[in-house]
Amino acid sequence: VNMANVMKLTDPAENLLDGVDVFIFDCDGVIWRGDSLIDGIPETLAKLRAAGKRMFFVTNNSTKSRAGYKKKFDSLGLDIPPEEIFS
Repeated sequence: VNMANVMKLTDPAENLLDGVDVFIFDCDGVIWRGDSLIDGIPETLAKLRAAGKRMFFVTNNSTKSRAGYKKKFDSLGLDIPPEEIFS
């Protein structure tokens, strides 16, 4: 059996920040669960923005429009530009 050779990150936070320019987040279960923000999300997003990283937020739940998801982000206290939201 051939196994993939995957590098282990010795310092995940530093290695990821140095090597990745764009982060794509699923919304349900990653950013929020139901109507509750997942712990640590505001701080994580702020750190990524401060590091100059681009972010996109995606969901395969098409019950809301981009404007509807913008309202959900706003209601959770997250200031996410609409152009970063895709459903």
